[in-house]
Amino acid sequence: MIPAGRAASTARISVWHGRASLRVYLKIDLEFVRHLGSNPGNQHLVKSIVYLARGFGHQTIAEGVEDAETLALLRVYGVDYAQGFHIGLPAPAEGRRLSSARSSSNGRAPD
Repeated sequence: MIPAGRAASTARISVWHGRASLRVYLKIDLEFVRHLGSNPGNQHLVKSIVYLARGFGHQTIAEGVEDAETLALLRVYGVDYAQGFHIGLPAPAEGRRLSSARSSSNGRAPD
């Protein structure tokens, strides 16, 4: 097993059981989202993960979004969903929807 934080752990596949069908998401680790604006290597990695996910018909979730600049870059790169302190504090999942990186100015899905 590769220790957490190593380059080989660029993405995790997360499965979410929706009401109508099974959805598969490629989750982009916060190590590659953190300092995205100043790290060209991470920018290439995130864009590549999005491209790979699209090729397989999957969506992406970026974790660790802590500022508006990062959220803006993720939107440009086509990331579908985002999570992190910039979007909201951790809370129980009951009755909540995933936050879309493409939906509103703050990354939250519209009501």
